[in-house]
Amino acid sequence: MITWLNHAGITTHSVQDTALVLDALAERTGPVTQGYFDGLILDEDLRVGVGENFGAAPEVMAAFEAAVEVIGGLGCALSEATIPFGDPGGGLDAIEEDRKTIADLSFADFDVLLLPTAPTTVPTVHEAGKSPQALSPEFTVFANYYGLPALSVPCGFDASGLPIGLQMVARPWEEVSALDLASRYQRATPWHTEHPDIESGFRVRGSKE
Repeated sequence: MITWLNHAGITTHSVQDTALVLDALAERTGPVTQGYFDGLILDEDLRVGVGENFGAAPEVMAAFEAAVEVIGGLGCALSEATIPFGDPGGGLDAIEEDRKTIADLSFADFDVLLLPTAPTTVPTVHEAGKSPQALSPEFTVFANYYGLPALSVPCGFDASGLPIGLQMVARPWEEVSALDLASRYQRATPWHTEHPDIESGFRVRGSKE
């Protein structure tokens, strides 16, 4: 299970930085020939599927809906989509076949799927200490199962000043589409330039540089 579901994760200050790191690390063994950083300037006409088959905490849903409104204003074609959560925990017997068919099943009408990164806000230290999965992976594990490129960008803050994530998931080998949309979203919003003030419990605006 670790072999199949393990994915490399990159944490950076911005989508542009992520693209640069990918260009440095990625092995060009698949059908990807274009540089990831160069793909950020394409501003493609993307078909975006907005997930509708999930429930999340009110603060998470409010931030998600606001992010969808921003993305709609970027000129993307938006429509409701069913996120292929499936049952990755049910076993790995069909994983190879599922990965071969996921593009046709879930991305025939979409280039990128949108959903929150997590169903709840960041748990307290006490809550996290009671469970190793206090911040549920139920909104992210499907991307590992199907081998889909996915990224998370800040889309707001909860009442405690901690960030809420917006997840973008693209079809297999289409990292450029997710990066392009995320970069455009970051250019239109300030969330990635702000960070929590640990002492006061509120967020402060950072530099855009």
